Amino acid sequence: MSWQPNMHSSLFINIYNFITTHADINSIDALIKGYKLYLEHIEANKLEQVLSLTRAWTLIRFVESEVLCITPCVKCGGEFLVHSLDIHSNHICGLCNIPSRAGKTKKAAAESRLH
Repeated sequence: MSWQPNMHSSLFINIYNFITTHADINSIDALIKGYKLYLEHIEANKLEQVLSLTRAWTLIRFVESEVLCITPCVKCGGEFLVHSLDIHSNHICGLCNIPSRAGKTKKAAAESRLH
């Protein structure tokens, strides 16, 4: 999973886990409330929506079936989604180690030419 979808997926799954842990909400209600909070965060910060409701539901299923797991970043301490079979002991997230090509998409290049 590339860095930007991983950041959005990790944001959603952390919201979902917070709701299921600290509120008396589970299952589909937690999915819907978590996704609404994700969308509110995206809108408030003027970010592009990367995660669909279907993908959010799939992420929950993958975490529950242990295909994906959540591990902390050794630099910032944030919790991020990783593949269960990856080595987790020294995980550095995509925010602490942004790829050199990050933000250099065709869309970003086209927008910079307009300004």
